[in-house]
Amino acid sequence: RGPTARLPGDLVALAYGVDGFSASPLADGLRGSHTTHLVIAGFGLEGPVHSTLRTANDRGWEFLLVSDACAPFEPDLAAGALSTVEMSGGLFGVTATAQSLFTALATSGPNRNEHAI
Repeated sequence: RGPTARLPGDLVALAYGVDGFSASPLADGLRGSHTTHLVIAGFGLEGPVHSTLRTANDRGWEFLLVSDACAPFEPDLAAGALSTVEMSGGLFGVTATAQSLFTALATSGPNRNEHAI
């Protein structure tokens, strides 16, 4: 949502390494809010984004990588980075487009509990 759209209770975690969990309060904040599923997008698909999703997976979170909301450092590496997530039937998670995510959220009903992180 960006800095101007933050809501009280949104977790902002500055990371100091190759992934969002590196030397940051992200894991503690997610556990403290009982978060079990993540939506991941960002810049550096084959680097920091991939590292963050792999760490999230290793620590037990389920996630959705929004494929068209990620930008790679090197465009030639994007297809391989996405394929790695989806291999073996979604071993490391699942991917979807932003439009698919927005459609699912719009039709999921009023009982969903969402927080921006």
